[in-house]
Amino acid sequence: MENIKNRLLAFSDGIIAIIITIMVLDLPLITHNTWDNAKEAILSIIIYFISFIFVANSWYKHALIFEQVDKLDSKSISFNFIYLMILSLMPYATKLMTSDLNKYTVLFYGLLYLLTSGIYRAMARYILHQKYDDKASMRKIYEKIYAYNDAAFMGGSIIGIILGFFFPVFSLIIFLGVPIIEFFHRHADRSDLDGIENISAEDKTEVSQLNMSQWRDFRKKWRETQRNLNLQHERNKLSPEELKKLQEASDTLLKKYNLPPMERAPRFIKSDNRILTSKMTKKQWHSFEKEWRAKQKSLGIPLSWNTKLTDEQIQQLRNEYSKLLSKYTTEIKKDA
Repeated sequence: MENIKNRLLAFSDGIIAIIITIMVLDLPLITHNTWDNAKEAILSIIIYFISFIFVANSWYKHALIFEQVDKLDSKSISFNFIYLMILSLMPYATKLMTSDLNKYTVLFYGLLYLLTSGIYRAMARYILHQKYDDKASMRKIYEKIYAYNDAAFMGGSIIGIILGFFFPVFSLIIFLGVPIIEFFHRHADRSDLDGIENISAEDKTEVSQLNMSQWRDFRKKWRETQRNLNLQHERNKLSPEELKKLQEASDTLLKKYNLPPMERAPRFIKSDNRILTSKMTKKQWHSFEKEWRAKQKSLGIPLSWNTKLTDEQIQQLRNEYSKLLSKYTTEIKKDA
């Protein structure tokens, strides 16, 4: 499987290198020494530069996300092929812009921009969600880290398209700025995710509960903490001592938010059992949650936000939940 990953990455790198090569070969040549021809050549080089920055940033994002891949499946490979297929249209879109910069070529270019970014986001979410065992917490953390910036960058692209309908030349500023800003943000976002990946499952659950105001405050202090600890957390290569320092820093930061007990139990669980569940400590909940997921799986009743259960299934789950919770009742009351 490692060999397949290496070959897929080599194939992807080759495609992206060819994309950039085709773009530069498509630049128009100056055939007459006139100012109009010189202006056309300068504009073409600017458009090529913008496309180069976008493709280079796409390669960087691709490299970051596939560095996280431990195993490849058919869906992640398919995502990769679709991503490269759409990205490979960039030379054509660039050629249209250099040949005639008007609102229609800007529209095509901007839509290609948006489509490539959207496919990347879907691919990145799938790959990262496959990686983590505690998927529920990490999915929420991923959304906190990436969703706001992704929405802002896609919003910037939409503004570029709208601006291009009226002022095609000025839209180039937007299309140049978005990938440059995204490049620097993506590096910081990746660093945040790597750091949080190294804390305990209980702390991940608490981080996933933070509201946006708390999250922004936590994220700022979290970055300061990592800088102060001088940690280089590349792919979980921290020493036991560094992991301990990071965990202690995480515990200290999260204490200040006084998070209320989370709504841990599914909504169909009876109120008395929901109250008991909310009184669990983080350690108790983490242990209980693992058992509950295993029980759920053994029953063959998957639970997600859009699952529709029959009355019989709900009663079966309630009974199993009560039985499992009874193991923790004495401990919960003692801690309470």
